[in-house]
Order: sequence, then structure tokens, then C-alpha cells
Amino acid sequence: MSILLEVETALKNQNDYVFVDVRKKKQGVFPYEAAHIPQAVFLNTEEDLAGADNFLPEVDKIAEKLGALGINRKTSVVMYDEGTGRAAAKAWYIFYYLGHFNAYILQGGYPGWLNEGGETTNEVPAFPRTVYKPEVRFSAQTTLERLKTNKTATLIDARAAEKYRGDKEPNYHKAGHIPGAINFPVQHAFVEPGTWKKKQDLNEYFSDLAKEDELIVSCGSGNSACMNFVALKEAGYESLSLFPGGFREWIQDETNEVETGNHPHSEE
Repeated sequence: MSILLEVETALKNQNDYVFVDVRKKKQGVFPYEAAHIPQAVFLNTEEDLAGADNFLPEVDKIAEKLGALGINRKTSVVMYDEGTGRAAAKAWYIFYYLGHFNAYILQGGYPGWLNEGGETTNEVPAFPRTVYKPEVRFSAQTTLERLKTNKTATLIDARAAEKYRGDKEPNYHKAGHIPGAINFPVQHAFVEPGTWKKKQDLNEYFSDLAKEDELIVSCGSGNSACMNFVALKEAGYESLSLFPGGFREWIQDETNEVETGNHPHSEE
């Protein structure tokens, strides 16, 4: 089953899905308020899809929110964002973490929908309230402590190659990567921003990784890692975990070593 839903397929089967708009504020206003895909509900990436001091939301809180929107764990949901795939991947990962059955990402996001002539509305749907009963996949998340003690998993760094190598680092006080991490820059998983490569092309991109290996994906602070998580999942990798703390959390402890330069596997 593909995670990535083509707009053409979504249009033909529109009534089979609940669309989830995760577009962020633009000039202080959420685009959802002006126009969105018909029957789409809205999730705020900062308030609904994250905790107060955590990359992940509180399970009870997001479950309550989803139930109020009329979504249960068997609802077929389709995430879409402003066309980068970034927010949609974060939302998809949250649904996966909650144990959701049928969660998809709209290829090309909202712009892709418009380009195919999809209708829009500003009407906010009111679905009957339901109960969302999560079955959390705790193995889908890795903490710093677990990362340090896991000697068998392969760590995948989704950041751009120059950040991974330590050539430049505009965001943090140290440059480089977590020792042993392999670099698969997330931009190479896309044909263009917001449009993931086909399954066979993703398989080719990740061909240095064995399907049976345990993989932990990371980046700077979690979001790009979610995109690589989706790409790896689409390519058929099953033993996946996200380290949302990423390089930012790793370097908070000055005793944690940092590597620079290329790994024997390097994707430029």
C-alpha cells in the first residue's frame, strides 16, 4: 500500500477520505480559513501536532482533538500542506505513532490539488464526534538514552550534505553529525518540493540500506527526519524509528562527540 496519494486518485475517490489541512500561518492567518479542500478538517502544527515542550503531542490531547473532528483510528485520512511535504510528513508520522491504519499524504499538497482543478471551499465541515482510541507504536520513537545504548541500529541523518559534513551550520553552536550517522539528504527523496519520488526510485536511493536492518532517522530537530521516515516507509522499510531530538539535542551535552566529513556512504 502506498502512503503517497496522487491528486488524480484523490479526486476520483474524494468521498472515501477525510482530508487534513496542516498548512501553517501565512501573514498571521491560517490559509485554511480562506479556502481548503471540501470536507477538509484543520490541525494546527504547533498546538495540535506538538507538545508544549515536546516534538510529539500528548497522546490523550491529540486523541481528544481527532475524536472531536470526527476521526477514529479506522478513518482514511489524507494530509496536505502548502506544497513542501514537510508539515504533511510530520502529521503523517503522528498518525503512524498513534497506530492509525489508513493515513496518506497528498502528492504536491494544496498546490497540486489546485493544479488538477480540484474544487475549494471556505465552509468548515462538522462531522459527528467520535472516539479516537490510539494504540501507540512506542517503538516508532527513539530517545537520546535509547540512541546511545542501541549498538545495532543504523542512524540516518536527513540534513543537507554540507550540514552533515560540518561545512556550515547556521542553526547550532556545533557543526557536523552524530558519530556513525549515515547521510541521506531528504531533498533527494523528492522529484520536486512536495512531490516524493516513486517507490522504485526511493528503493534505488536507499539501496545501500538492507530492508531487515533497524533504522533510526534524525535531522536537526525532527521535521526533515519525518520526511525521510515517510520516504523509507514508502520504499518498504519496516523497522523504523524517529529520533526527534536530532542533532540539536545531541549537542546540548558537551561531552557528546561530533564527527565531521563524509561517511563511506555519501549522497551529494
